[in-house]
Amino acid sequence: MNPHDAELKETLARLTEAIQRLNGEVASNLPYSLEQLLQVLIKHKGSFLHINCGCPAMLRINEDLVPIGEHILSAAECRTLLNSVLTPEQRKLQAQGQELDFNYMSEEGGFRFHVYLERGVPGASVRKLRTDIPRLVELGLSGGAVEKFLSQSQGLMLLTGTPRSGKINTFAAMVAYINKVRRVRIVTIEPKIQFWHQNEEGFVIQREIGSDTRSFRQAVMQAVMQDPDILAVGAIPDTETLEVLLQAAAGGHLVLAMLDAVNCARAVDELIAALQSSDARMTVLLAHVLRLVVCQHLVGRADGRGLLPVMEILECIPEVQEMVARGSTTDLHQAMYSSGMQTVARHLSRMVEVGSVTLEEALKLVDRDELEIQQVPAELPTEARADEETPLMSWL
Repeated sequence: MNPHDAELKETLARLTEAIQRLNGEVASNLPYSLEQLLQVLIKHKGSFLHINCGCPAMLRINEDLVPIGEHILSAAECRTLLNSVLTPEQRKLQAQGQELDFNYMSEEGGFRFHVYLERGVPGASVRKLRTDIPRLVELGLSGGAVEKFLSQSQGLMLLTGTPRSGKINTFAAMVAYINKVRRVRIVTIEPKIQFWHQNEEGFVIQREIGSDTRSFRQAVMQAVMQDPDILAVGAIPDTETLEVLLQAAAGGHLVLAMLDAVNCARAVDELIAALQSSDARMTVLLAHVLRLVVCQHLVGRADGRGLLPVMEILECIPEVQEMVARGSTTDLHQAMYSSGMQTVARHLSRMVEVGSVTLEEALKLVDRDELEIQQVPAELPTEARADEETPLMSWL
């Protein structure tokens, strides 16, 4: 390279920077970097870091907004901080007024950025992705049908529940369990990544719709090319995605998929209806690969300190498989009762008997004659127990 060319390049760079400074596009006296702000967010256990022009960078700690120092951020400084994490394409979109939601990985871990314009100046709200993933034992799912499924090499499990039933946390717990105990490749496809999985015994590839891939259908179709042992999918938005998942489960992959449904039977009904509208033969494949359906509800703890999960667990025994293959699930709930599976009523009955849930709370989900209760505690076993810290669902 000609030394004169290098000198000219350096001169042009200095000139460009000087012009940007005159236009207020580059910060000159910024006392910290974005990485340092992220370190402060973690150190002080803030829930959010806010970056806005005309005020200091702020932390949300509990309910309080706490300034990070006294330095007032200028428009140029906000741009400098945020441009350090934005790609050229994101900068163009943001300059056009489009809000951006994306994940950013640094040495401090994973973060969720929401970047927007206010009065023409970029601002951001940042939170750390959660790593406090609950354990199966805390959810009452260890040592049973769920743990057994997660140790298998192929098949399909549905994790269902209504919105805000806590199933996203349970989904993360299942992925974390596999990651901890099995030497496998796990590919997750999620609407939004909310928990950050670090590789342990397994290897976790987390993909987010919108930033890492265009759609669930595309991501699921491409996932089989990524050599996964486990495929964990945060939604089944269409029949095409469902069919690919069924084929993956039949082809030697363990598939975990989330679905909004009020109970296990309704979840199976929705899949059957979707498949029969396109190719009824796929219903037979569903019956062949479906191993487990888990439906989660939440109830208030008897001591008033948060919520507890109530799990309905449908195990696909031959009788259930025959119903699914026929496309008739009318007797599914009765089959669960007669086979001794865990229904909502049975789980609630145990919770009422041990005093973790009150009878009044249980009756919000089931009728009194459905409960199988030998004795209803008059109160919590001891006052001390109510005051003790318990890991059970402490993440809610």
